[in-house]
Amino acid sequence: MKPVIIISTFPSKQSVTSIAKLLVEKKLVACVNITKISSIYTWEGKIENQNEYLALFKTTKKNQSILKKELKK
Repeated sequence: MKPVIIISTFPSKQSVTSIAKLLVEKKLVACVNITKISSIYTWEGKIENQNEYLALFKTTKKNQSILKKELKK
């Protein structure tokens, strides 16, 4: 099995923790690493500086497309 890491950000600890637990329970990921980050970006013409949570979803090539669909929900 070829390992794959999917990276995504979330607005709150609660949102990333709940999706991480769900994906581990569904066995779509082996592990999720979560860390708090500061993100600077442009939104609606303004520069924003917000705290977010970065998640590294560790999965397999086989589960990659299913995982992406779950994250989009």
